[in-house]
Amino acid sequence: MKKVLIATLATVLALASFTACDNKKGDDDKGMKVDIPGNVEDADDVVKVVAVLGDDDVIATATLSKGKFVLTLPETVADSKLRSIENNLPDGMTLSVADAKISIANIFGVDADDEEIGMYYAEFETDTRGVYLAYMYSNKVVKVTGTDEDTDGYKEIYDIDLKKGWNYVYEIGVDDEDTGETTVTYTTTKPADAIAWMFDPN
Repeated sequence: MKKVLIATLATVLALASFTACDNKKGDDDKGMKVDIPGNVEDADDVVKVVAVLGDDDVIATATLSKGKFVLTLPETVADSKLRSIENNLPDGMTLSVADAKISIANIFGVDADDEEIGMYYAEFETDTRGVYLAYMYSNKVVKVTGTDEDTDGYKEIYDIDLKKGWNYVYEIGVDDEDTGETTVTYTTTKPADAIAWMFDPN
């Protein structure tokens, strides 16, 4: 299943145990918590993880503690660090609030020399189905809905219901082996698939 990773929505990119509570903040209510196990395959040289907005805006850092990295994403993100949804909206989509802005936190691993050596992401993947998770911040309560379909058998369905603050957004891609068609759904509804953390070295 080819990864698409929500680039069409935000023009930025997202993310063995995985902990998530549908669209709720961390226990201290000071920001969303991201728990990453310290034994992810291919990540042996990682000594620190960082959450980054855009190219290089580090918003959270964590070192290994009790076998895992615990990042706490900040409760609020300045509008200047966000991007307009309206300016990047695919054809056929409806936006409930025109001036809503978003960004996605990318999670990188850092080695002992303080160099980024790869990206963490959470996924479930088979030959015909892929589920990928993004940590998305929105400055407003907003809904993104609609369908975009081309003539080559590729369809995108948007059913995203964002609260103000951090949200879990799932990209679910399904390949139909009989027809050759691909359907990708973007949603804030947590699927039943067993999502696990992975590491993609540079």
